[in-house]
Amino acid sequence: MVRRSRIGTIVKILLIFWGLFLSTVFIEFIGRFFPRVVPEFVNNRRGILRMMKTGKDIFTYHPYLGIVCKPNIDVLLEGHPDYIYRIKTVSLGDGKVGFRDDGLQGEPFAVGLGDSFTFAVGVDMCDGWVELLEKYSKKDFLNLSGSGHCPSNYIYGSSPF
Repeated sequence: MVRRSRIGTIVKILLIFWGLFLSTVFIEFIGRFFPRVVPEFVNNRRGILRMMKTGKDIFTYHPYLGIVCKPNIDVLLEGHPDYIYRIKTVSLGDGKVGFRDDGLQGEPFAVGLGDSFTFAVGVDMCDGWVELLEKYSKKDFLNLSGSGHCPSNYIYGSSPF
């Protein structure tokens, strides 16, 4: 008698998991083949995930600086619901680290250090404040910022350069 109730309980648990599996497959099927049925915020998240996959082509790990841009890349970032923008980087000669700058025409007048605001996330490089300052002052500025950087990155990140 006890054995039958145990088997019955196991069967019930297996049926619950089977029902959860089938409902997940059904929801996934609807989302993939009928995207208009899916709420907009879900589709936006898919675009952001696509953008994050592109980020693997842009960023790399540096043992001293942490996560940095790869040098000499030109990538259009698409998928975010609010913006599409291009990331173009240059190398300062070491070939391991890229910086979002249009290049140097000589010695830089000053260096821009900062986070995503200085890196100009979401806008084209020519619309970022470092490039606008360079344009209006007619002097060359070096943009050493990075998305997600903090003051410790400013200190350690700028010292080798």
